[in-house]
Amino acid sequence: MLQTISFVGTVAAGSEKVLVSRILGFPFTVRKIISNFSLNQNRNVKISFFHSPDLDAPVSGKPSGSNLLQYASNQPYLVGDDDKKELRLDHYASSWPTWLKIHAENTDGFEHDIDCQIEIEIKTKKEG
Repeated sequence: MLQTISFVGTVAAGSEKVLVSRILGFPFTVRKIISNFSLNQNRNVKISFFHSPDLDAPVSGKPSGSNLLQYASNQPYLVGDDDKKELRLDHYASSWPTWLKIHAENTDGFEHDIDCQIEIEIKTKKEG
């Protein structure tokens, strides 16, 4: 069963923000990560995706855990302007409880939106 976890918010000018999912207390596989970049972001907002063993959302700096982009890209973050970036993954969450997190770093002088999704596949009991 596929499930999409959405992360929506804003990141202030010249700052960072971490958005955290609800607790995930079951096995799952991350299948896709998506980041939608608004017009005029001008590649000034760096978005990273994390799989983390804790609920912490630091005010500055990256959260603990694994950067999911290491499994799909040679860059540790995504940037864009008026476009959508999608990367397919096959990352199994081998321990739980766990959380998924988005880290946004805004190097611009203006506030920008965060609009990201992480698609996970949950193995149901019927699937074995």
